[in-house]
Amino acid sequence: MRRAVLTIRVSEMATFKQQPIRQRQTIGEQLRSARQSREIVRKDLAQKLRISDRYLDALERGRYNDMPSPVYIKNFLKRYAAALGMSWEKIEGQFLQEMNVYRRQGPAASVDKKKPQIKSQKPISSGSGAHQRKALEIPGLLKIGVVGIVVTVMVVYFAWEIIRLLSPPDLIISSPSADEIVITQKIIVEGMTEPEAIVEINSQGAPVDPQGHFAEEVFLHEGLNSIQITARSKQSRARGVIRNIYYNAEADSDRPELLPVSGTVPESVGVEDGAITK
Repeated sequence: MRRAVLTIRVSEMATFKQQPIRQRQTIGEQLRSARQSREIVRKDLAQKLRISDRYLDALERGRYNDMPSPVYIKNFLKRYAAALGMSWEKIEGQFLQEMNVYRRQGPAASVDKKKPQIKSQKPISSGSGAHQRKALEIPGLLKIGVVGIVVTVMVVYFAWEIIRLLSPPDLIISSPSADEIVITQKIIVEGMTEPEAIVEINSQGAPVDPQGHFAEEVFLHEGLNSIQITARSKQSRARGVIRNIYYNAEADSDRPELLPVSGTVPESVGVEDGAITK
């Protein structure tokens, strides 16, 4: 009798089969099952709810990372559930759990169980490590070279601008000539310089026209006159030219016979070392 009972129990144990544990559906899967059981096409439901079909597809798949913002997830799920007649209060707790998973795993997470996350594999590098390092160094050297050239050009440009601003303007005196003898008491000092230059003749300002030309009348006293002409810009030092002019007053008024020929110095006037002496 005992053997019979034991045989029956053994046979019962032999026929026992392990049943798989059924996992709970995600909210998206519940919504999809409810929609399909009602034979509702997702695109039609998307038009009715005025929600993009791809967003409904993302909700059904639990791919919250495809949503524009976490704020939209809850709003769209509530509208989706209401359209299918599902109570939001019954699934809200599960929604909070799924959102906690989503926040812990980051924006790239998905609550879809059917799509396991696949770890990205590092690409297999080809070639030796030294060759790869050398290949990576070349673009770096090119970048440094380009930056160096740009910096050098900028330094040269600014240096040239500073030198130009601090350099005195050109000054050319066309009249009178150097060491000239005249028999008139007034002469015209004339020349050319840069249009923005400031010109002074014996410390007196002389106007400069837009072409850089200037002309100023100067009165002479009897004998040797030293006329100093300077030109400068607002930032630069002055460039100067000196004209020594001898005014022969006697030849001008009482003794016209002493008028010099071709600008030569009269016998009563000598020239020593480039300076006129009487």
